[in-house]
Amino acid sequence: MDKPNPFIWSAIGALLLLIAFQALVSRLPPGLENLSYSHFKHLLAAGKLSDLTVSSSTIAGTVDTSNLDRKE
Repeated sequence: MDKPNPFIWSAIGALLLLIAFQALVSRLPPGLENLSYSHFKHLLAAGKLSDLTVSSSTIAGTVDTSNLDRKE
C-alpha cells in the first residue's frame, strides 16, 4: 500500500485553517450592526450619531436609539 502524499494532507490542513480563520474574522462583534446608507442618512439627520470614524470603505460610530423612529 502506498503512503499518503504529505503535500496533499498539508494542503487540506491549510485550506481548513483558512476557512476557519475567515469564519472567525467575518463575524461582527456583539453590538455591531451593518446599516444601509439610507438608514445611516436618516440617523444622521435625526442627530442620533456620535463618535464617528470615517475610513475609505466604512463609517463607524455610536447610535443613540432612544426615541428613534426607524425608517429605511
